[in-house]
Amino acid sequence: TYEQLEEEEELSYDKQLKEEEELKEELSYDEQLEEEEELVIKNNLKKGVEL
Repeated sequence: TYEQLEEEEELSYDKQLKEEEELKEELSYDEQLEEEEELVIKNNLKKGVEL
């Protein structure tokens, strides 16, 4: 029926949104890790200069 189709479309749309959210979270987590690594490297370089 038409109603069933509408419901299925909504479900798949919700699923898509959830997957996009998860991808964004994974990306932002990766970006965070990269930034932390860069900070650590910069700090180590500063320490190296001080030594």
